[in-house]
Amino acid sequence: MRRLAAKKQETLGDIDAKTALRLIGSSSDVALVLDRSGLVLDVIVQDAALAALVGAGWKGQRWADLVTVESREKIESILREAVAGAPSRWRQVNHALRGQDDLPLAYSVVRLGNDDVGGDASAASLVAFGRDLRANVQLQRRLVEAQQAMERDYWRFREAETRYRTLFQTAPEAVLIADGQTLKVLEANPAAEGLAGRS
Repeated sequence: MRRLAAKKQETLGDIDAKTALRLIGSSSDVALVLDRSGLVLDVIVQDAALAALVGAGWKGQRWADLVTVESREKIESILREAVAGAPSRWRQVNHALRGQDDLPLAYSVVRLGNDDVGGDASAASLVAFGRDLRANVQLQRRLVEAQQAMERDYWRFREAETRYRTLFQTAPEAVLIADGQTLKVLEANPAAEGLAGRS
């Protein structure tokens, strides 16, 4: 049992930096290696189209400076939690892109380093695992557009019904609406009721 634990620790300890970066990159759409202050030390992107959006310009910048104003507070909160060693929940932030729509990514941050086993916590770095949310945002946008179209259709129907009711009630000619199968009268306008002797 002791030998097995030693072998396991040895295997995990044998992961070199290159392998660790590949492992980090394969577990997310975008991975940011950060220092404790939120400075981007490295950027790992698997998808070429996404890499074109993210670009190498993120490296060496503060993470909070790469997002929209509304997302900055979330970034500060994520960093505080990660530095404290608290488990990070997924949070959506929007990256500002020049001349394009914002890039929505959901991030979870993990603190790295040997500080968990008595090492120096100040030397620990962070990895932000990012998931591309563009497909979800597009789906939400289509859903909202469909809802708005349904509401517009509903209000058009209501307006048409109001016009019909007004015409039906004020028409000088007698009008009856009957069921096509039973010929039972469903509605009669005031002119028709007057002819039938009903007020």
